This record gives sequence, C-alpha cells and structure tokens, in this order.
Amino acid sequence: VVDVLLAKNEPRYNSALIECYSYLGYYYLLKSDYATSKEYWNKILAIDPTNATANRALDGIK
Repeated sequence: VVDVLLAKNEPRYNSALIECYSYLGYYYLLKSDYATSKEYWNKILAIDPTNATANRALDGIK
C-alpha cells in the first residue's frame, strides 16, 4: 500500500501514508526494533511536522 501511495506522489494521499507509517511505527516499537520504528515516525514528521502522535512516540523511544 505504501509503495502505491508513494508512486502517486499526491498530497491528497498524505493522510493514508501517515496512517500506514503509524501502524508500521507501532509494529516495530512492539517488536523492540526502535531504530526502524523511529524511521517511520520520522517519515510522518516529514509529511506533517506537527503530528502529535509521531512526536509522542519519538519522545517515548528516546
């Protein structure tokens, strides 16, 4: 799903990308793969720097 949305490169898909990245961030967080989890949270912040969920997750990982 992420690859399809990225290929379209349209801002209207940003909310779907954020949702996908959130699920992946949580997944890797639960697997204790903090580096990969951080990558997904940072991808969210690249789309929406004010995303509260991503900011809280990154604060929790630090």
